[in-house]
Amino acid sequence: MENLMVRGRGDAEGGGMVEFGQEIERRGNYISNIFIYSSPQIEIRMLKEEGQKQKITHEMLEMDLKALRVRLGSVHSEHKVMVKELSGIHHQLSDLRSEVSLLRSSSEHFSHRLDTQETQNLRLKKELSDWLLQHVPWLDSSGQDVVMQPELQMALETLEKNIMDKLDKDREKDVGSTVGETLQEEEVRALTIKDVKQIVHRALSVFRADGTGMADYALESSGACVINSRCSESYHGQIACFSIFGIPLFYYTNSPRTVIQPELYPGKCWAFRGSEGFLTISLSSPVKITHVTLEHLPRVLSPTGHINSAPKDFAVYGMTDENEGGKLLGRFTYDQEGEPIQTFKIPVSANEVYWLVELRILSNWGNPEYTCIYRFRVHGQPWTS
Repeated sequence: MENLMVRGRGDAEGGGMVEFGQEIERRGNYISNIFIYSSPQIEIRMLKEEGQKQKITHEMLEMDLKALRVRLGSVHSEHKVMVKELSGIHHQLSDLRSEVSLLRSSSEHFSHRLDTQETQNLRLKKELSDWLLQHVPWLDSSGQDVVMQPELQMALETLEKNIMDKLDKDREKDVGSTVGETLQEEEVRALTIKDVKQIVHRALSVFRADGTGMADYALESSGACVINSRCSESYHGQIACFSIFGIPLFYYTNSPRTVIQPELYPGKCWAFRGSEGFLTISLSSPVKITHVTLEHLPRVLSPTGHINSAPKDFAVYGMTDENEGGKLLGRFTYDQEGEPIQTFKIPVSANEVYWLVELRILSNWGNPEYTCIYRFRVHGQPWTS
């Protein structure tokens, strides 16, 4: 009985183990089936995720490439600008080299001219000194009364300079003869400071006579006058004005009469508009005209440092009646680099007598607004009936 019970229990236990094993096998198959059927979906999802990542990476690379292209274009533009600037700098350097070369050539040219002028001045000074010693041999005497002080030396140099200037301006006059006669008239054996002052005064007396040594028949104080009906319109520059309590009433302007008056200072001139104008003067007496003189402000006295309003080319006409056209006596050019007072010889015959003179300004030295005339003079031989 007991054996039967034990066998029965054993059979029961054996049957349970078999069932447990079958259950485990069934569950393993189920799990295997799950993995088998689920793996493709996971791979697809992973592939989708990988594709999305690659797409994002591609877009980022595209954006970086686009930014790189923009930056490359900007760098290319900057490169073009820099190349253009460098080309401009190269041209500027070339121009600068050309200017430096031109300045160097001009400097050498002016240096050569200066040396030539210095040599010529020394030669002229030596010739004048030799001439003085030849005609006045007692100048080199070493007597006790002879004085060689700085002021004496300056006086002699001034005398030499004025004589040379006068020789250049008017070669018809024998200034050397005038000096020789002056020295002979002194009748002295020694040259003192007092003697030199007297000699210089006599030698330069002709130059002190109104700066030309010739009578001016166009001088207002001598009886000359301006024919206002035959003059250009004055230029009103409003330089000075008359005012009361700060209210301007009228402006001062110089009339054509200024041209025949002797005063000379900045602004004391007659101005007309533009570069062409004319002025007619009734002379103080009938004259056989031989020379005319045109005077302008010296450059050193000009507040601006230039005199571009000075006349350049001009013509002179002689008339016997106010209503006639006049006869051309000559065309001349005033040199702004020359002396302030410039005298011109009339090339025509001086046998004709004129009562009036017309001055026609044909151009100036560059001022586009106005032209200034400081003084005009007429020289010649007075007519006697």
